[in-house]
Amino acid sequence: VTDHAAELVVMKHSTAAIVDNVTMVKKATEMKNLKTLVVAYYINGTKEALNDYNLCISIKRSNEQFVVTANNEETMAITDSLAQATNKVLLPIAYKFSPQAVVVMFDTFPVSSPTSISGLYYMIHQLRTLAEGRIIVVTGTQGEVI
Repeated sequence: VTDHAAELVVMKHSTAAIVDNVTMVKKATEMKNLKTLVVAYYINGTKEALNDYNLCISIKRSNEQFVVTANNEETMAITDSLAQATNKVLLPIAYKFSPQAVVVMFDTFPVSSPTSISGLYYMIHQLRTLAEGRIIVVTGTQGEVI
């Protein structure tokens, strides 16, 4: 574990990192001026768009549905499962955008529901097909904004 894990991914010395320091992620991606896709998965509350990034897709669990929003502006879709949101909305937008780095962040790990956990793992696995597999997962971001 290192404070520079995000930087290692950005510099192509590593393909993946799990970090809890949002500021380090922002610095690392800005340092290389990367075209970055941020996917934010929220269970509790809402977050503002991450304006410093080229594209932010927010997925919020509301009741038993998933609401997908791009750059906090327009609702792209409302689906019944995270896998459905990933396949029908997130991936087509992500492939068209063609990012150089992917950042996945969530406020709370969904330990209460095995379906949510498997859906989150599936989403992260699918996002690894982008940006030459370079992905940074940010955990414990509740109350923080990049």
